[in-house]
Amino acid sequence: MKSSPKWQRTALSTAQIRQLCTMAGQAFKAAKGRGDPRTDDGADAYRKAGQKEAAQIESLKKEAHQGHYLALVGYWFTQIGNLEEAFYAFLNAGDASEARRQMAWRLMGEISRLANGIKAQKGRIQIMLSDYEAAHEAWRYTLHIAKDKFDGRSIDALDARELEQLGFTVFNRASPMLKVGREENRNKKQRAQGKAKKSAAKDPLEPFSRAVEKPAETLQTARHERATSLP
Repeated sequence: MKSSPKWQRTALSTAQIRQLCTMAGQAFKAAKGRGDPRTDDGADAYRKAGQKEAAQIESLKKEAHQGHYLALVGYWFTQIGNLEEAFYAFLNAGDASEARRQMAWRLMGEISRLANGIKAQKGRIQIMLSDYEAAHEAWRYTLHIAKDKFDGRSIDALDARELEQLGFTVFNRASPMLKVGREENRNKKQRAQGKAKKSAAKDPLEPFSRAVEKPAETLQTARHERATSLP
């Protein structure tokens, strides 16, 4: 397994820690204004919970290193509501190369399209999302797709080719939400899951099984009644 470059394991600087704490404070104010219940325990608890969610760390001074930095920056930008900067931070958290940067920017466009799809889909069932809520949900959904598609690896560990594949998948997930494209063009895993569900629902033996079970239950009940009625 490839180890992280040495610079990624270097501790955060005082300036970086100060910046992350400032961003956490801004995020706390924004979240409190939205009525987020995670702010109920105060700013410090909110910051620590965010660090845990973003990078699985408790302390910026004792545990955080350069490999955590952009993931934390992206997380706080998301909470503040600056989603363009958040996406940029998240997608550049891995090894930087020109090919990867280009695919990252393309993926950002697909995530924006997915956000529009989520907003449209929820709107059809009378659930109105703000642009922020739709973009936040699209980003979390993309992270879930990436982990599912690439054996649990985080998005910042993907190379240019994998980011391109992820972009195609996000595009295909957004299309039915936007009611464009054909169902058979969705990704292979979705189609396989859909076929499995359909075949399970159309089990030809199911009516026969129910027909056999019911007489058996009736017979057992009749035997019990006869036994209990004997003198």
